[in-house]
Amino acid sequence: MSTHRELPKRGDVVSAHRGDDGRTEIRLHDLPFTFHVRSGTDADGPFIRELTVVADEGAAVDYHALRAIPARRLAHTAVQTAARELCDLGVEAVGYSFDNTARPDEADGADPRVWEVAQRAQIAIQEGHPVRATIAEDMNLTKATVDRLIKKAKDAGFLAADLPKRPQPRQKDTTR
Repeated sequence: MSTHRELPKRGDVVSAHRGDDGRTEIRLHDLPFTFHVRSGTDADGPFIRELTVVADEGAAVDYHALRAIPARRLAHTAVQTAARELCDLGVEAVGYSFDNTARPDEADGADPRVWEVAQRAQIAIQEGHPVRATIAEDMNLTKATVDRLIKKAKDAGFLAADLPKRPQPRQKDTTR
């Protein structure tokens, strides 16, 4: 059986790493630029706080180049790179750990997984991962079960914001 590896497409992540200044340096396939991104997250997921575009020798940052910048991909890549590098260093980012002391769902005999799903959903949103698929994989559940638990978490008030409906941009992250 031969394994077929897809060739990278324009805009796929070639490299991403954090600098000492807190910005993530990102190179995308077939784009003659280096992107320096400072990102953040909110209830809607990752966003760009600061973007510096450095053109390669002979290239220019003009109107057409600016229109071709994949902002969502850069935001998601920057947040995921930061989270991955913090985990590699053994550091937990603020808000990225589970609160195991408070279990408000256990008071009324409810499913204890509801609280865990709510916390995992918030972490997935902050890191820019697809919520349902990430929770299903992490907790070894079906997506239908995850959907039911998310609904229970919303009804119980554990998830205040609606989950992002727009999927994460497809990318082949070669930095993993």
